[in-house]
Amino acid sequence: MISFDTWIYLVLAVALWGIGGFFDKLSLMHSEATAAFVVRECLMAAIFVPMLIAHCINPVKVPFTSSRAALLYISLSVFVTTVGMFFYLKAMGGGAQASKIVPLSSTYPLITVLLAALFIGEKLTMDKLAGTLLIAGGVWFISR
Repeated sequence: MISFDTWIYLVLAVALWGIGGFFDKLSLMHSEATAAFVVRECLMAAIFVPMLIAHCINPVKVPFTSSRAALLYISLSVFVTTVGMFFYLKAMGGGAQASKIVPLSSTYPLITVLLAALFIGEKLTMDKLAGTLLIAGGVWFISR
């Protein structure tokens, strides 16, 4: 069962990601995808580098494991999501409607569910599989 707090976080994440996709399309109406990607990454660095510096100057206890495996997986996550963002912006900037690209790009949970089942032993029940396929199929129909 998902807690109420978790539902609130999920709703906020979905709302903000949806708004972000809208702003992505607006930016790509005025810029080329590679330029938008570079500006996005520079802005992210401008926001996060000062936070990192502040943390180093005045360290706050952050629950974080520094195991090699954790650092490897965090690094891989940052890498693949950054490259994924680049390709998402290229797709959005390619002239297709945001109402087609955004829903289709939102089928990524299907990949996550399959990888989690194959490699970390999460149970892939018929309900999960059917629900994931229905969502992915519904997104495909919406974007046609």
